[in-house]
Amino acid sequence: MVRILRPLPVEQLKLLVFDLDGTLIDSAQDLCNSVNATLAHEGREPLPDEVVAGYIGDGAIMLMRRALFGPNATDVDEELLSRAYAWFSSTIASTSWTTPTPTTGLLRLWPHCATCPMEGQGRCRC
Repeated sequence: MVRILRPLPVEQLKLLVFDLDGTLIDSAQDLCNSVNATLAHEGREPLPDEVVAGYIGDGAIMLMRRALFGPNATDVDEELLSRAYAWFSSTIASTSWTTPTPTTGLLRLWPHCATCPMEGQGRCRC
């Protein structure tokens, strides 16, 4: 059962923005790929996807901090973090968006999206 606490004035909307990352799109694998590409760039070993996925949340800088120094690190090399974050941010487009898929919740809401002929071409009409 859906309860509407504060209805949206749909007739007054001019723009509707969705935060797709993790809400409507499952982007965990892309983030894992981007983090591990950054670690490789810094000469570090890749982390298992399950570990990186556990670090997701609280923004990209925190994701890189956890990947570089561990989830509870107190001694952080700020220069390394800054350099790695800058590389991560500048290259995420080339290491990301290779595997995002709609979440199961989205597929339940809009079944057409899973088979839309425009999906993947940037013009889905769902």
